[in-house]
Amino acid sequence: MADRTIVDVTCPGSIANAVVLAVFPFTMYGVRNPRNNGPYPLAIGALDKFGNLLNPSHPLELMPGDSKDLYLPPANTEKIIAVGFTQFTGKTALEYDTPNA
Repeated sequence: MADRTIVDVTCPGSIANAVVLAVFPFTMYGVRNPRNNGPYPLAIGALDKFGNLLNPSHPLELMPGDSKDLYLPPANTEKIIAVGFTQFTGKTALEYDTPNA
């Protein structure tokens, strides 16, 4: 069983307060088994080397209690980030497999 990492994600979220989950070259492995353990929705997305969102209309959205097997970003991803939804104020929690590559 993989080690797990838990991070606090701020709501309302933005690129400026996003939590970085992985940086190139480790972005190619994606984020495995992400789960929203907090009270507010969050999204996992990807940034290019200029800090621009890649494929902004298709982030992985996780409602409270939701989990997925894998978030795999586009090939030219520099950073994988997590952000809280803008409609809420507070913190939510993201748990995922700790990268070991």
